[in-house]
Order: sequence, then structure tokens, then C-alpha cells
Amino acid sequence: MRCKKCAFAISGLLLIIGLVGVAQRGKSVLGIDFVGGDEILLKYEHEIDCQEVRKFAKDQSFGEVNAVYQKYLGSQMNLLKVQTERDKGITFMKALQKQYPEAQLQSVAHNQMGASVSSEVQKNAIISVLMALLCILIYVAMRFEFSYGVGAVLALLHDTLITIGLYIALGHQFSAPMVAAVLMVFGYSINDTI
Repeated sequence: MRCKKCAFAISGLLLIIGLVGVAQRGKSVLGIDFVGGDEILLKYEHEIDCQEVRKFAKDQSFGEVNAVYQKYLGSQMNLLKVQTERDKGITFMKALQKQYPEAQLQSVAHNQMGASVSSEVQKNAIISVLMALLCILIYVAMRFEFSYGVGAVLALLHDTLITIGLYIALGHQFSAPMVAAVLMVFGYSINDTI
């Protein structure tokens, strides 16, 4: 009985810490996927570690920068995709070329993701999460009882809010890959609950 009380207390504390972290950071918790920014595709001769790119951006005060390598099917072209805050893409690319001359970075494309695209991503993310919750509620209600379905959805919300809250409280931003991670937490949580 004492262990259950400790578990509830720790769980509640984690939830509060997470929610305070989210409230404290406000809109800055949203990543480039949700607020818009620049996206640059770069050809390269030598690969640069993505962590080094992020660290370089942080050290040079470029704000949030996401860097990932992409390989296109049916093509031998490998590209480095760099996302930056609005109007910082070209400047960051030039700084990156100067910092890593051995990589021989060359711009292939430069796009700006505006507020309309990011608001569409935001809307789709919210819809996907709500649809997942509704489907889980319906399934559990039909398979077991309606009250079990409500309990399962509340447990899902609890687990998800703790995950998101702690992730953001630790200084990270909410992005499109985080939506996929939230849906994965849904799956594991409902599996554990049932």
C-alpha cells in the first residue's frame, strides 16, 4: 500500500514538473515544424556529424537547428537537410561552409516553410492524436466495458502529459517527430494498461 502511494506521489510530481516546464516556456516549446522556418538541402563530400551541426548552431547563437541526412531512392545523391529559424538559413549555411571546408557543402535547394504550412502540420498533429484517443476509447469500450475505456484514455493522457512535459522541461522543443513519439507512447501505454 505504501509503494502505491509513493508511485502516485512521484507520478503527480512528474506531471506537475512537466506542465510547469511547458507553461514557463510558452510558445517557444514549438519547433520549426510548427512555427515555420528555413530548410536548406546541401550536397557534401564528407559527412559532418548532425550533433556537431546542432552544437555549432548553439555555440554561434543561431537558435534551433535540425540537421538530418537523407538518401533518395533511385538516386545516388545523399543530402544533408538543415532546418533553421526563419531567415537564418543562408547565413547558417555560409557559417557551416566556413566551419567545415573539408565537407565541401553546396546548396541544392532553399525553401521557406511559412505559417500556413506549419499551422497545417499543427492541425494534422492534433487531429491524429485525438483520433487515436477516440479509436482506443471505442475499442476498449467494445472489447471490455465503457468505464475501462475511459480509465484507459485517462491513463494514456497521464502518461503522455508526463512524457511531453518532461521532454520540454529538459529544454527540448516539440516537433513533428515528437508527434510520432507521442503516438508510440500511446501504443505502449494502452498495451500496459490493458
